[in-house]
Amino acid sequence: MNEEEILTVLLDWNFWGKGLDTGIERKYYVERVQSLLNDVNIVPEIGIRRCGKSYIGRQVIKARINKGLNKKSTLIIDLNDERFQKDNNILNTVYAAYRKNINNGKKALVLIDEPQEIEGWEKFVRGISERGEAKFIITGSSSKLLNSEFSTLLSGRHIPINIFPLSFVEFLIFKKINTSKKIDIAKNMLKIHSALDEYIFSGGFPAVVKADNKIEMLNSYLDTILVKDITSRYGIRRIEKLKVLSKFYLTNISSSITYNSISKFTKMPVKTIERFSGFISNAFLLFFVPKFSFSLKEQENSARKVYAIDTGIAVASGINTALAKSALVENIVAVELKRRNREFYYWKDSTTGKEVDFVVKNNESYLLIQVSLAIESPDTMKRETSALESAMKNFKEVEALLITYSKPEKGVSDYITGKGIKIKQLWEWLLE
Repeated sequence: MNEEEILTVLLDWNFWGKGLDTGIERKYYVERVQSLLNDVNIVPEIGIRRCGKSYIGRQVIKARINKGLNKKSTLIIDLNDERFQKDNNILNTVYAAYRKNINNGKKALVLIDEPQEIEGWEKFVRGISERGEAKFIITGSSSKLLNSEFSTLLSGRHIPINIFPLSFVEFLIFKKINTSKKIDIAKNMLKIHSALDEYIFSGGFPAVVKADNKIEMLNSYLDTILVKDITSRYGIRRIEKLKVLSKFYLTNISSSITYNSISKFTKMPVKTIERFSGFISNAFLLFFVPKFSFSLKEQENSARKVYAIDTGIAVASGINTALAKSALVENIVAVELKRRNREFYYWKDSTTGKEVDFVVKNNESYLLIQVSLAIESPDTMKRETSALESAMKNFKEVEALLITYSKPEKGVSDYITGKGIKIKQLWEWLLE
């Protein structure tokens, strides 16, 4: 590409060009990235495709411009633009054209979208940052971004941040439902409950929130992830097997699985399932939660529970929403724990089979969480809390929480009085 062609593309993607849509601000991430940029030269934003990484990067740059940074001291390189020739020298060529024609000699803030397929991009970023010419925001839709030579070359020079689809708090902001004060929550309670149902069934991808054809858009996302982020990236020849495995996981969220059990169901070799599962996880489509045990060996050899990074994709994949609402609600809690950067497991008594959905570890103390769709009677309360009571005996410093989708009927909470178990509704816990 010559300079004129490069500048033509850059004009479409930069604030000093035709301008950019920055969308609805995701304040937490913008402030977090800005804080990290004060300490290091490179901040990778890692997360599933279409979760909003690029928009957050733009919002960070816009915030810096609003604080006085010259527009020409910013550069956005969107490598998804088909006009860019994806040769290994493209970044050097683009950057040289920018320095020569737009920003000659001034320190820059550079956003690069999806560079992981460009060989040597890590050295490009390191060289410029070490020369003090620029700070970088890097977006990537694969954990391969962190497993690559990048981590070795830039050890101590970068701090990554995980980006997720919208939290329920952000979802309400996108829906223009105010929850900033208790009085606002009280006024908007009906809207909050309605929004929670939509959030459970359609998920939190930013563009999907405002889309009319949500299922079609989510299926399009899934196809793109399977093709671009997995099949092409890892050179998979039998994409139909990958699709079968992905659909199996997405329609069995909140379930415990083993590779052997999946092999029997799908007729796929265990080694293939293990390898493909790693690829799917690396693309942030799914994540796996191990069983809690004080024995690392038992933990490694036990079944794991599978969760989707977004419940909307599970619904689009064909999960029976009428039968699986409890699984979707549990998945919402799992993603929120991951978003809050908690270390967590599930617990199961090997003798009685009683199970607690989540064991959240905080140093030497633990929080046990059981998720329930509805508590309609004392008998239901007893059933839902018996596993919590059993599990609590295994920990010294422990608290227990029962999260319910529906408000418990009057009187049923009397059963747990004095047992050290708290009750919260899902919406209430998500708004914390």
